[in-house]
Amino acid sequence: MIVCAFQSSPYAMDPYGNGTIVGYGVDLLELLAQTLEFQYDIFIVSDNNYGVPDNRTGQWDGMIGEILSGVSYSYINPCIAG
Repeated sequence: MIVCAFQSSPYAMDPYGNGTIVGYGVDLLELLAQTLEFQYDIFIVSDNNYGVPDNRTGQWDGMIGEILSGVSYSYINPCIAG
């Protein structure tokens, strides 16, 4: 499974600048992967956006764009409960 992430401390971040993604969201993904027995690759979405449609083309950017285009299957982002 390919997973994209929105870079946001402490949920998903690349603190070393070498593509090693760490954080709470990654820890949760790792637990799910071990429990459900699947493998994954993870990357920080290149524009670090959640996703906004381009009014001219209708194409999405950010994490939503990665999923709609088939580059990524899932995503990690910060969840805020209010």
